[in-house]
Amino acid sequence: MRVGGVPTLCADCKIIPLDPMAAPRLLEQVGISLMQYTPEVSLTGPDTITLHVSASLRLFGGPLRLYKAIRSLLKRSGYKSRHSMAPTATGSLLLLHSPGRQHRTLSFKRLGRLLAPISCEHLQRAQAHLPWLSAIGCTNLGALAALPRAALLRRTSPLLLSELDQALGKEPEHLAFLEAADTFNTRIELYDSVEHASAIQYRAQRLIEQLCGWLQAHQLSINQLSLYLEHERAPHLLSPSLLELKLGSPSWCPVVLARLLQEHLNHYTLPAPVIAISLQVNYFQARETQSQSLFPDPVGAMAELPPLLDLLKARLGENAIFEAAPLADYRPEHANRWLSHPKQENAAALLPTGPRPFWLLPKPLPLTVRQHRPFYTSPLYMISGPERLEDGWWDSPIARDYFIAEAKDGSRYWIYQDLKDKGEWYLHGLFA
Repeated sequence: MRVGGVPTLCADCKIIPLDPMAAPRLLEQVGISLMQYTPEVSLTGPDTITLHVSASLRLFGGPLRLYKAIRSLLKRSGYKSRHSMAPTATGSLLLLHSPGRQHRTLSFKRLGRLLAPISCEHLQRAQAHLPWLSAIGCTNLGALAALPRAALLRRTSPLLLSELDQALGKEPEHLAFLEAADTFNTRIELYDSVEHASAIQYRAQRLIEQLCGWLQAHQLSINQLSLYLEHERAPHLLSPSLLELKLGSPSWCPVVLARLLQEHLNHYTLPAPVIAISLQVNYFQARETQSQSLFPDPVGAMAELPPLLDLLKARLGENAIFEAAPLADYRPEHANRWLSHPKQENAAALLPTGPRPFWLLPKPLPLTVRQHRPFYTSPLYMISGPERLEDGWWDSPIARDYFIAEAKDGSRYWIYQDLKDKGEWYLHGLFA
């Protein structure tokens, strides 16, 4: 049917011109995304990608978990795909045509049994010899492998035997692996304009997966990226909208980036419909390698905190999260300040060497004296001190002797005697 006759059958139909390079370009983008799991990615056909994952099995928890992770990546990116796993690349491609449901095996012996019922027409080098193979009743790979090799070689081609041997693991395979470009630049044109920011998440997921695959291939990480939203040119000429994502710590994890982007999009209003999106990263940094230890590392648990803070900032605002920053001041009530996360100042004050309470009261509480001892719920007995603090001559000077005192119930308090206030006692902090 001609293009002009399509609207007569469907008035609401939108005609999209065919781009002959769209499919190869998309296949390469999917291959870059899959580099998150292995650097050995091969484009073995017009619509086929082969991964060599033998070196990645232990890292990702075994073949089954790795298999599920790859399927999950393709699914959340919106790709429809079929999967198989075998000890050889040619064997895994042939398993896709298996009449049964078994498309995974790591054993050469079981691979031979699974390949036996597959039709010979799925061998690339057998296409020219299919009439002769059909005439002698050789319709599947099992029958083909059972034929005498010398006679088969005279009547067919060495390439056919080579392909069959490669599938069964009897001959080495030679694959050309995909190489990631030195720079990252990707863009997606949408088939239809998007009017809601929340709908961009699904399209941007492909860009994030591709970015993380590129980062994995180059062993890099990022702490900031920019998402450009291109708008329709009519009726007004609008420059692309910019959505910047800042991370508290360098990352290359697609789950972290996608979750952060989703939080930003939930609070973003599009000025106009979007027709294309692109990712841009201006600064990369080398990834810090982490050593694997036998026992849990407390530093690894702290690595989960920056992504959580990034989500909270995206949800509550840039200035909604603060963190403590010590000051070079001996006065306890002045020795701390709260700065927006992350800290804007890099200079860190030295922390005091003496013990400090877990909870510092906002205002010192005056204590009574009974039988020559400070009293708070019971007489307090000094177990440490004194620690004299004298500071603040420029604004509010202090002169205090601090003690760690213990009550009869075992509770410990941080108290001091004010040397400038007739020796009065005050409660300033509580120990945990």
